[in-house]
Amino acid sequence: MLREADAATVYRRYDRGEVIYREGEPDGAVYVVADGVAKLAKSYSDGKVATLRLLGPRDVLGNLALCGEAPQHARAEAFTACEVIKVPKVFLERAVKKSPEVTFELFRLLGRELVLREEWANCLLPYKAEARLANLLPVLARQFGEETSVGFVIGLRITHDELSEMIASTRESVTNALKRLRESGVLATKRGRIVILEPNGLAEVARRKPCGAAPDPVPVAGQELTNLASLMVRSQGRITWTQ
Repeated sequence: MLREADAATVYRRYDRGEVIYREGEPDGAVYVVADGVAKLAKSYSDGKVATLRLLGPRDVLGNLALCGEAPQHARAEAFTACEVIKVPKVFLERAVKKSPEVTFELFRLLGRELVLREEWANCLLPYKAEARLANLLPVLARQFGEETSVGFVIGLRITHDELSEMIASTRESVTNALKRLRESGVLATKRGRIVILEPNGLAEVARRKPCGAAPDPVPVAGQELTNLASLMVRSQGRITWTQ
């Protein structure tokens, strides 16, 4: 379903599980998450799936590089129902040539993208599933959670299968790791959501500098990400949706 926000910007709504773009498709556009949560996933041996990252509002999907085209390195799909802005790279290239403000914004986005990729990659360094979860959960809490009187509540319902895809482990290992963390008083569950009760205890379980202590994502100065599409098309004209 498409919805026009104004004369220059077109949004598309995706249901949970619906594919935004597939692995191997040409990277002829970038996508801005306007609402909801999307995920990047990649298939490997025996039909297994690895979740590379979850992306929330104002995060960007797709390759931001403008030098040449390459196939998309992963599949993007809706983790929850979400709304996404698609910006063809031809508009981005033209806008960069005409507007220094767009160029500056693009550099900010590239910097933020590198920080987020490193942050998620660091969660895979420990050998044990329990330590990997101890690195991952603060990242999810910071991006999708909120601090309450009880603890940091991750505002997403995430199954054990989905957690196993995020840390390249098995469902059984994730179930056992969560059980041990709950028994130690580090975690709890509330209405199907994970609650971090003891952040310091979680960091200790990780046995290394936790992702929760990683540098904050690079802030985006000037226009918010969701306005980047409008910023570009003001000098280019109307964007039309192409699937």
